[in-house]
Amino acid sequence: MSKKLPMSEPFMTSWQWHANLLSILSSYGQTSSWIFSNYIHLFCEKDLTGHAYVDVLPMFPMQKCPWVDVQTISRKTLQNMKAGILELLISSIDDGCYVYGMFDLKYIKRGENYARNKRIAPHDLFISGYDAENEMFYVNDFIFDYKYSQKTVPYHEIVEAYEKMDPDYDTLNEGKGGIQLVSFNAAASYGLDAVLVKESLHEYLHSKNPTERNRASENPRDLAFGLEVYASLAAFLESLKTEGKHMDSRPLHVLVDHKEMMIERIKFLDSNGFLRESEQLLKLYQAILDEFLVIRNTFIKATIKGDRSLLDYIISKLDSIVSAEKEAVQLFIDNLLEKQEVTFVNNFNGKSLWWDGSATESAPAAL
Repeated sequence: MSKKLPMSEPFMTSWQWHANLLSILSSYGQTSSWIFSNYIHLFCEKDLTGHAYVDVLPMFPMQKCPWVDVQTISRKTLQNMKAGILELLISSIDDGCYVYGMFDLKYIKRGENYARNKRIAPHDLFISGYDAENEMFYVNDFIFDYKYSQKTVPYHEIVEAYEKMDPDYDTLNEGKGGIQLVSFNAAASYGLDAVLVKESLHEYLHSKNPTERNRASENPRDLAFGLEVYASLAAFLESLKTEGKHMDSRPLHVLVDHKEMMIERIKFLDSNGFLRESEQLLKLYQAILDEFLVIRNTFIKATIKGDRSLLDYIISKLDSIVSAEKEAVQLFIDNLLEKQEVTFVNNFNGKSLWWDGSATESAPAAL
C-alpha cells in the first residue's frame, strides 16, 4: 500500500517553508485569492553581513494561511505516546496530514552532502506520503539535488533522524520544537483582497514596516522592508569583496522568486478584472526579472570562478533596478481597482497544477 497527498509545483522555491505550503495550495485553485493577496513584502535584517537572510512575508506562512490546519505535537508528548514515531507518521498521512519536522541529516543517506563535517545536521523536512511495500517515505526538500524536489527516504532513516535529533536544535514551531501535522482546510474561504494588495504595495514602495499592524499579538520587527532591502543587499555584496567570506546566493534566489510572483499576481489580477491596464506593468516587471536573472547568474559565475570583481557589476545594477521598481509599483497602485472579491476566483495562470515531484527549474536555495 502507498499513499501520496496532493503536491504541485510551487511558485516560490527559495525557502522550504514557502515551497511546502505553496506545493499544497497550488493543487487547489480556490486558494489563489489568498496567495495573490500575500507574498508582496520583502524583508531582511538591516545588516546582512552576519546572516544573509532575505525573505518574503508572511512569516511562518503555515500558521497564517486559512487554507491549512496545523496541529503541533511536542517532542515530550510524542515520547509519552504508545505509538512510535513511525506509526504516527503513517497514520497521520492516512488521515490526510502532511508531516513537518526537524531531523538530523547525519542519519539520512540522501542528506550526506549537507551533513558532511558537521557534529549535528538539523534540518526541517516535509513528508507528503509513504510506500509501505518498499518502506519509504516521500519527502520534499532541497537536500537531495539542491533544488526543491520530492524523493523517497527509507522508514528507518527518518525514524533514526528524528529520534536522534538533539532537542536543543529543534527550532520548529518558533523554537518550541515537535512535529507539525498539516492538512488542507477545504471549508476555508478567502476572497482576493485588493485593498490589502494596494496597502501592501504602498508599504513596499515606501519601505514601511507592515508588522506595525500586528501590535496586538507581537511587537513590531526591527527589519528592513520593501525597497529598503536593496540597500542592505548592496552592503552585503560589498562585504563579500573580502576574500574568505562565504558567497551566499540565497538572497538573489529570493528576489528572483519575488519578481516571478509579482508577474503571476499581475496576470491573475488582470484576468479577474482587478486592473485597469496591465500590458505596461507586465513589461516593467519582466524587465526587472530579467535583470535579476542576469545578476543571479553573474553571482554564480563569480562564485564558481572565484572572481569577486564581478560583484562591482552586480552592485552597480541595483540602483537602476530600484528606480525601475519604484516606477512599476507606483503604476501597479494606480491601476489597481479596489473592489472586494468574496469568493475564490479562477485558477492560476502560471505553472501547471500537476507536479511529478522532480526538481523544479527554479534556482537552488543554496550554492
